[in-house]
Amino acid sequence: MVQKKGFTLIELLVVIGIIVFLIVLGVIALGSVRQMARDSIRLENLRMIQAKLERYFSDNNAYPIVPAPGVVLGDPSVICINKSGFAPRGCSDPYIDVIPSDPGDGKYIYVSDTGENYVINGNLEGEVNGLKGQIKVTPSGIQ
Repeated sequence: MVQKKGFTLIELLVVIGIIVFLIVLGVIALGSVRQMARDSIRLENLRMIQAKLERYFSDNNAYPIVPAPGVVLGDPSVICINKSGFAPRGCSDPYIDVIPSDPGDGKYIYVSDTGENYVINGNLEGEVNGLKGQIKVTPSGIQ
């Protein structure tokens, strides 16, 4: 009697099912890693902007004045900060040559009615160091 070598249809389906399951787990894990990376970039961007605004304040005794509803940071019409405040690309003597934009679909919104204080609003996709959802950057920190 001759024995046939090979896999049965059931064995092939089980192996394919396991491979698909592993791929789905990998895609899910990769998505959460990307989300955490974008949130880390957001916080780093906001810390850098905060530091540059403090330098601006020490030189000018006020923050750039932009009344509500504010300005979208990183927007092509507001790309840098110099002595006169927010300006388009190519501003002279910049504090920030290129203001970073949100790495995802969100926006950083800057508001300062009097120049004595400011608020930058942003959103996190997940949780980082106890921060989640809508965050606010002020001269005193990120909340």
